[in-house]
Amino acid sequence: MKLLTTSLVALFLLTSCSSTNVNYERYTLVEGLDSNQFARNYDLLVTVAPVLDEGGIVLKTSSVTLRAANNHLWTSDIKAQLGTILMDKMRTNSVRNNLDIQMYVGKFYGSSDGTTFIDLTVNIKKNDKTVFNKSYYKEGKQSADGYDALVENLKDNYIEICQEISLDLVNLD
Repeated sequence: MKLLTTSLVALFLLTSCSSTNVNYERYTLVEGLDSNQFARNYDLLVTVAPVLDEGGIVLKTSSVTLRAANNHLWTSDIKAQLGTILMDKMRTNSVRNNLDIQMYVGKFYGSSDGTTFIDLTVNIKKNDKTVFNKSYYKEGKQSADGYDALVENLKDNYIEICQEISLDLVNLD
């Protein structure tokens, strides 16, 4: 009994003295954008799939499993970052700002094999009438392992999609 009590006290002392340092890595998509791009000049509503809205980078770990990271987080709301990049491309391409733009992002994540996925739909209304609706999809491949490469690939591919969206909208009557 003394051995058990001594063991329990020793275990308690060892565990109570240790501390767990959790390191959080923060990732951004909008680093390098001019601060003027953060002004909202477009009527834009971005919504995302619920798993994408949990604050963590999302990783597809199997054909049926998506996991939001606990320690690898976005620096700010992912919807705001995605909207800022789209508005930047629309300004660059002189898209008129009298459009009601709704974007739904269903996929914005990577997989354990290094593949990245972006799938989104843009719906444009003018005077409460839908004048444009199109889905955009892009797969990519990370250049290296890790969350840095995952975020870089997602960012690069998303910028390409935003360029395509803005060019589609420039030609919109």
